[in-house]
Amino acid sequence: MEDLDQNTIIYGHNRRNGSMFSGLNTTLEEAWYKQLENQFINLDTLSKTTIWQIFSIYQVTTKNVSNPITFSSDIHFSNFIEKTKQKSIYAFNVNLNSTDKLLTLYTCGNNTSYRVILHAKLIYEKPH
Repeated sequence: MEDLDQNTIIYGHNRRNGSMFSGLNTTLEEAWYKQLENQFINLDTLSKTTIWQIFSIYQVTTKNVSNPITFSSDIHFSNFIEKTKQKSIYAFNVNLNSTDKLLTLYTCGNNTSYRVILHAKLIYEKPH
């Protein structure tokens, strides 16, 4: 994750024991996503600290998943952003443009028939 793609995707298992990405299912709950402090993700790597602002959360069937990491043009990237915003269960009112870097968190739901997907944009990056 040191060199960010336009859309960096992190996949994680939704473990029944509460580990890994099982908490991502909570993001579908209105009481969770309407709390302002929950709309930001702090992510530290070996070389930098980043903060991301959530702009879309949704679930899809396993047959309807498409999350590219790079795009052939600014128009394709803008179209991807608009589609993800339209799928969102909540309008986060986050402005995005073709120069933004995105983070996608992805896991299976409580059963294997759907996926929970969260998108956020990079708002802060600082090397260690």
